[in-house]
Amino acid sequence: MTYKETLNAYESLLKENRGKALRIGDGCYAALIDGHLCGIYSNLDGQPDPATAFDLDQSAWDTDCECWDGDVSGLETSNCIASPVYEELPCQGKL
Repeated sequence: MTYKETLNAYESLLKENRGKALRIGDGCYAALIDGHLCGIYSNLDGQPDPATAFDLDQSAWDTDCECWDGDVSGLETSNCIASPVYEELPCQGKL
């Protein structure tokens, strides 16, 4: 998958699961916050923390492996989409 395809898949999954965060890696989630797709980290309890929101920047994408820099392979990245795991997202603005 390409960077844009991955972001589109995240956004589609999250629009179908309002108020939830999509696990995309160890301690990392994708979320729609105020309508903006972003990454967020987990807090010490392992729950998604909207206060840690960051842009899912293309500079963190490995084009050759088709995955995020922190992922082992493209399979890890695509598995988060094919078999999504969600966590409740603490309410922050308009989700």
